Amino acid sequence: RNPHRSVRWYHGCLIHRGRIVILTYEQYPCTLEESIKKISYHLNVDLGFDRSKAEAEHLHSLGLAHNEIKLSNVMVDAGNT
Repeated sequence: RNPHRSVRWYHGCLIHRGRIVILTYEQYPCTLEESIKKISYHLNVDLGFDRSKAEAEHLHSLGLAHNEIKLSNVMVDAGNT
């Protein structure tokens, strides 16, 4: 209902014994953590930080929080964004 260009689409979840165990989103080639480990990988750190900050601000404006922003939770697309 409140899209943001960098917040990925949520497709659904898997519930097991009354608990959410998996959230499903679009598939991406790798996480930021994985891309940093690749020596030949070029990342625009400034752009990535600006987009991550804008995403967090967008969620906060909706009264939501991510609660676990870390390298393994930030996805990188095929265009190195």
